[in-house]
Amino acid sequence: MAESSKMAKKPRTKQSETSTVQCSNSWNANGIKSRISYMKEFINRLDIDILIVNDTRLNERIKIKIKNYTCVRKDNPTKPTGGVMVLIKNNIAYKEVPIDISVMWECIAIRLPNGIHFIGTYNSPSNSIKRNDLDKILATGSKTILVGDLNARHSSWNNSSDNSNGKVVYNYVVKNNCTILYPNEPTHYPTNGRAPSTIDIALIRNIKEISPVTVLHESNSDHNPIKFVLGGQYTSSTTQTRLDYCKADWKLFRECINRNLSINSKIETKGQIEQEVHKLTSKIQNATRKAIPTKEIKTFQNELPLYILQMIKDRNKTRRIWQKHRIDTLKQKMNKQTTEIRKAIRENINSKWEQKLSKLNPKDNSIWKMTRTFKTETQPIPTLIKTDREAMTDNEKAEMLADKFENVHTIDRTNNTVEQTQITNTVIEYLKDETVEGWHSTTQQVTRIVNDIRLGFNKELVTVMLLLDIEKAFDRVWTERLLYKLITKGYPDTLVEFLSSYLSNRHLRVQINAVKSTKRKIGAGVPQGSILGPKLFNAYINDLPTFNKTKIALYADDTAIYTHSYNAIIAAKQIQTHTNILEPYYNKWKIHLNTTKTEAIVFTKKKDRCNKIFQPITVYGQKIITVNTVKYLGVHLDNKLTYRAHFKESVRKAH
Repeated sequence: MAESSKMAKKPRTKQSETSTVQCSNSWNANGIKSRISYMKEFINRLDIDILIVNDTRLNERIKIKIKNYTCVRKDNPTKPTGGVMVLIKNNIAYKEVPIDISVMWECIAIRLPNGIHFIGTYNSPSNSIKRNDLDKILATGSKTILVGDLNARHSSWNNSSDNSNGKVVYNYVVKNNCTILYPNEPTHYPTNGRAPSTIDIALIRNIKEISPVTVLHESNSDHNPIKFVLGGQYTSSTTQTRLDYCKADWKLFRECINRNLSINSKIETKGQIEQEVHKLTSKIQNATRKAIPTKEIKTFQNELPLYILQMIKDRNKTRRIWQKHRIDTLKQKMNKQTTEIRKAIRENINSKWEQKLSKLNPKDNSIWKMTRTFKTETQPIPTLIKTDREAMTDNEKAEMLADKFENVHTIDRTNNTVEQTQITNTVIEYLKDETVEGWHSTTQQVTRIVNDIRLGFNKELVTVMLLLDIEKAFDRVWTERLLYKLITKGYPDTLVEFLSSYLSNRHLRVQINAVKSTKRKIGAGVPQGSILGPKLFNAYINDLPTFNKTKIALYADDTAIYTHSYNAIIAAKQIQTHTNILEPYYNKWKIHLNTTKTEAIVFTKKKDRCNKIFQPITVYGQKIITVNTVKYLGVHLDNKLTYRAHFKESVRKAH
């Protein structure tokens, strides 16, 4: 994981300024599925940091994805009614906090870096609020905001009458030193002609920096969203920027490069090369900073065209007038406008897909590019918890992960790094002979093993196989002993020096969004994903001890030991003997086996007791489970070689 010096091509970052959290809360959407496009436009246009949506009416099959936001949901597990969803902007650090499951409400609690607990909730009209419920919800933290549709009416927050829920909430607030935040106008306008009410409210405790609540006349449901601003610093990550080459001053760039540029023509040592490269790189980076401006990477593009946005604006205007005067003709006009907006959104989506599909060409890579967009999106990293600390911000997460990866590589090394582009065919040719099974593909390896098993079937033999799982195989290669093995096998000195340089003085950095951790030294292991990685690992375990009663199949870090016999018990004993021989070898060369992931399987066509292992195989004293299906090199092998499990998994992936 050597760092690249091509810094000019990477997005830059700038530190976020102190900002506020704008919360559009208690938007009772009356079902969000048909309003997703509108919600995306709404949340991005108003630049909302945390949005709580009530009465989502979703089930687990419906996915909500909004770019630059993380979605936390709690759906009704029995039927698509109720439900609450919290959308958090990606630059807001948070940790989801569990709430007592005995509470009959639908609640989601998150904790911000300063200790404030933000709880989004939806309380069904049929559910009675109890004092005990409020105690459990507000007990999640000392500084708490409970916000949502509580279906609690009381004259203290501008309702014409009180209901039982409102009385419970009011009495609780008075006795527990809490504060109720509510707007100066109603939030709920029933469609059945009843009087408007204020049931979208917030209960706060021990929080002072908070603005008054205002109503947003932006919704297409019977509830108006409310908004308030929470003061303080909450953003945790940096804003990504990239170089704006269209506005680059190339004349100034050349002047900066040529100014005082001097290259040492008499380079005799490796240190002098590094020094000259560093000088040139610094000049390029300084010239880039002076001559090429940066621009912020935009994370949102409006999905709705202007004419639909204008239709929504007109409908909202009609809605505000209807809410004020409650005239039936205005209500009919509003409903008609809503129907036209939904139709226009559907037609717009269909039109976009028709345009996309019409541009696909089987002769280029356009189909492949579109297929890649259907892949599962990378999920944001949740709050990481260690014994003595937790990581909520991107910087804290990056440092904690860097600590973890640094601990994996436990052996110190010193030397210079060689880039992967310097790996020559000569090196690969030398290492070609170090693989136990040669340079076969995974298909050839699996075919060879399956052929051996079927030959055993033809002879009415049972095949017992043990699949060893090597823990962090590539990361734990002891590079000093690897080089020692290469020296003792007579490799040329120049090749050993080359590999020593390739494996030494490497560093890692963890990047989360735009934040990078500090540099950490890699003390052991071979680079994963590199050309040489698997070859060097094979060279490291090339002298694996063998046993004349068993066969061993190696492919990089996938190790399988198997043998044939007329009786599974006898075959298992032979596997056990070979395993006992391997354990001291693994200990000597610091190769760690994961016994919980190591598996055994019996391949047989027999139906009698001869096909069972009564005494489990053990590895380091741990009993290994015998299973009916194993996965080796991507192929699922069942104990009768019917491939049913493999076909089933392939079909599942296709869907």
